Amino acid sequence: FVHYGSDGSVAVLVDGARVERWSGGTRRETIDLPPDLRGRNPIFSPDNCAVLFNVEDVIRLVDVGCSSLEETTFSGTTAAWSPDGRRVAAAAPGQIVFHDLQGGGPVMWPVGAAEIAWRR
Repeated sequence: FVHYGSDGSVAVLVDGARVERWSGGTRRETIDLPPDLRGRNPIFSPDNCAVLFNVEDVIRLVDVGCSSLEETTFSGTTAAWSPDGRRVAAAAPGQIVFHDLQGGGPVMWPVGAAEIAWRR
């Protein structure tokens, strides 16, 4: 899996077990994923410094090594990053919850979603 970042970086999920972040042709960060995240589909932040994983209806935020965000979890079946990387929208049963990663409280929108994506 490869993700091209809004800042020109590239994130690569290697063998489903390791995340590498490349910038300017150089590998900048590498993390080995814990066993419970291996083989899962990543949802990379716009700058590839953080990644979300769905683990049994829990969305887990993981720092790749260059994020100022705290690692945390949200309830949900799928998620999407805002284009600026400051918020995460997580689909939960009967609602979408918008999480402000800069410290604001969550905002709930009472609709169901099987898949979500931010538009610029």
